[in-house]
Amino acid sequence: MTQSDGLSNRLEGNIKNEESKIQDNNIMIVASLVLSRLQSKYPYLKFGMDKKMMLRTIEKMVKGDVYTTSDKSFITPDGGFLWVKINGKKYYILVSEQKRQGTNDKRLLEGKKRQSQGNAAERLGKNVDAIDVLFANEEIYPFIVFLQGCDFNDNESTIGDRIRTIAKFQEINVVNIYWKQVMKKLFVGGSYFMRGHSMKELPGTSDWTFEEMILPMFTIAETALNYYLKKYGK
Repeated sequence: MTQSDGLSNRLEGNIKNEESKIQDNNIMIVASLVLSRLQSKYPYLKFGMDKKMMLRTIEKMVKGDVYTTSDKSFITPDGGFLWVKINGKKYYILVSEQKRQGTNDKRLLEGKKRQSQGNAAERLGKNVDAIDVLFANEEIYPFIVFLQGCDFNDNESTIGDRIRTIAKFQEINVVNIYWKQVMKKLFVGGSYFMRGHSMKELPGTSDWTFEEMILPMFTIAETALNYYLKKYGK
């Protein structure tokens, strides 16, 4: 690799990192708007947001005070963990993610060759495994993810099938707030919104807008809030 090639790769990596930060901020902005709306509508309740959760917090739900996970391991969903406090205890009413995958649209515009597809789906799967446990004792599953990018175009990629597998093949692009039993020993939950554009189209063509994200996110958060108030608000 020449010095110029190395510089080009570093610049491309920096651009991807900055794009990822912008995308994370998009979902975080929407989550913050949801939080503000809840605070305005329910001023007598205490709401907040955590940006990360230690794996030990989730492991404790399974094993009590016996830990096997590192005290440095945590998950950080892009939109954080929105919570309400009822009788002094936090209950999570919305966990949200936004993932973009695919750079071949930009590469084609720049006259570059196609490259292998990314791993946003794998990163999502790891978080979902932990979130499954977080809500396993409840009827509610207030998790939503928005997936976008050229890798999710079903006509040009099979990456979307990785998401369908993570979602246990439940319907995509619908709000699913509660756990559902789909087989004798298989329960699924969470809302998966996914769409992609052709790598021959402009980058960002399939991005979800604030308006498209805020309604399902608020619906999930408010439904979860009412669920927790009914169950724990006595």
